[in-house]
Amino acid sequence: MYGYRILQGNLQIVRAARAEAPAGPPRPPLGASGRLEGASSIPEEQLYTTGQFAELCGVKKQTLFHYDDIGLLVPALVEDNGYRRYSYSQYQDFLLISCLKEAGMSLTEIKDYLEESDPVRRQHTVELRLAALDNRIAYLMNVRKILASSFAGGGSAPGSGLGNTDEIRLENRPQLQMWSTRPLDSMEDKELVEYIAAIVKQVEPSAVLLASEDVLAGVTDVQRYLLVHKAPELSDELAAQLGLQPFTRPQGRYGVTDQQPGESPEDVYARLVRSMEDFEELPGEFFYEEYPLAGGSESAAPLQIAVQLIPRDPSNTSIPH
Repeated sequence: MYGYRILQGNLQIVRAARAEAPAGPPRPPLGASGRLEGASSIPEEQLYTTGQFAELCGVKKQTLFHYDDIGLLVPALVEDNGYRRYSYSQYQDFLLISCLKEAGMSLTEIKDYLEESDPVRRQHTVELRLAALDNRIAYLMNVRKILASSFAGGGSAPGSGLGNTDEIRLENRPQLQMWSTRPLDSMEDKELVEYIAAIVKQVEPSAVLLASEDVLAGVTDVQRYLLVHKAPELSDELAAQLGLQPFTRPQGRYGVTDQQPGESPEDVYARLVRSMEDFEELPGEFFYEEYPLAGGSESAAPLQIAVQLIPRDPSNTSIPH
């Protein structure tokens, strides 16, 4: 479900382009050959051979050769001897292509989408795919609940009721031991790409931590840490190899809400922050951006956001900004 967030993020970029708003630093222009112009000036240490990039992405070299042949993901540089070289920044492109494939698009459709210059059409394409994914997720969760009820002897599966998911609800959550990445905002781009790629090839991140100070300031795209549920297949030795460290989610009262169909992650954060004016508590250190399906939850929502609620100073009646 972390891939779902990539599609959501891509939709936000498309919407920003449609509104003629900045969407991050501009990418190098594509030349007539489809290669990145100026790629020859990319420092050697930021380039990968085809084998290295295939290992980073978790695919065979033949997959990259095919993507290059059809013009879907071309190398940043082709040397005089014909060797292909890829840039670390193309890892995000590969992830987007993979997510679009999982969303049911053919390689031809993905290529057409990536080459589409009209942001309105690009937005429409992604919105259709997200809607289809929402429907598929809801269907599979319904199937899961039926099977769980059958296994339980015909009774309702514990926790299967979603309730009114468009509202902010209060939950008393127990302390939970998890694994955390190193601080993501402390790494250079290439190091970050390699670090995240190594993790997602082994385990599915179940949550992202965003600093409350960022969220309250309206910044919801700065991810501080990834969290991973502890599981038998993730041994302490493997966790150490992946650079993961123990993390304790505190026990306490949490404000929780689910993403609704057609709602962007930014909208969910804004709704949760607005609702906190009615609470008698302040947000804790982090907002937890959770992917319920990664943790085996029966919630049909692809994204859930939670924040610990800390008792407010009686003399302070507003949320700090």
